[in-house]
Amino acid sequence: MYRVGIVSLVLNKYYLLLMLMRIEYLSVVIFFFLYINMFIIKLEMFLIMIYLVFCVCEGVLGLCLLVVIIRCYGNNYVKSLSLLKC
Repeated sequence: MYRVGIVSLVLNKYYLLLMLMRIEYLSVVIFFFLYINMFIIKLEMFLIMIYLVFCVCEGVLGLCLLVVIIRCYGNNYVKSLSLLKC
């Protein structure tokens, strides 16, 4: 599952929103594997809560960045991003 997410992130890099969704998919896959490993080893689940907090912060920052880019450039194409426009 992780390899499919990496390949789809690398191959389709045209829209920023799709890239953010694939990054979130990768974080969910990592969360799933982390949960399974913690359950098998019978460790405390506090590390998983910390990981989920960081995933939520990453998602919020990505959406804020997407809103700023759409307001400045008018679209979410990765190719149209330039430092001189905004």
